[in-house]
Amino acid sequence: MPGGSTKKICPFCQGILFCAQKVCSNCKKEQPVKQRLKKKLQQFNEKREQWVVGRKRNHNIASIKDEAIVMLEKLHAIGYKPVLLLGKETKKKKNKCEILTPRCTLSTYAKDFLQKIEGPRHMPKRKKPQKNCSYHTRLEAFPIRSVVRERVRKGKAEILVDWEPCPICYYLV
Repeated sequence: MPGGSTKKICPFCQGILFCAQKVCSNCKKEQPVKQRLKKKLQQFNEKREQWVVGRKRNHNIASIKDEAIVMLEKLHAIGYKPVLLLGKETKKKKNKCEILTPRCTLSTYAKDFLQKIEGPRHMPKRKKPQKNCSYHTRLEAFPIRSVVRERVRKGKAEILVDWEPCPICYYLV
């Protein structure tokens, strides 16, 4: 309905629905996916093979993972709690699983559950420290996961913290 309305018309029974309704309350039919999303997916499906070949040829498959990490951060910023499960078959025909989450504090229950899904490793271990990262060098304050311990030493308060990893350096090394 024009004019920024919060209602729409069911394409099956012509009944009036709220925009967020996924099933028509009159005819009980599931509403079609958004037309813009449907069109984008259709265009991608038409060019899927060429897209994959181009990514592999230019050796920029990792950039897709970078974009996914940024998308997780954006979803977290607007209030979602996103988790992305990536699975891939290795050359030795074993399944490799990786879980991506935004830089937020997970509860112990969530960490344990994700550990069970992924297997014995929760996060990939960093091979060597990353230098000159364009992301974390711009930050004025660094996010922490938790305060591990506090103490007073020689009259000065000291706090031992568990830092959140840099999403760019941590996943790309």
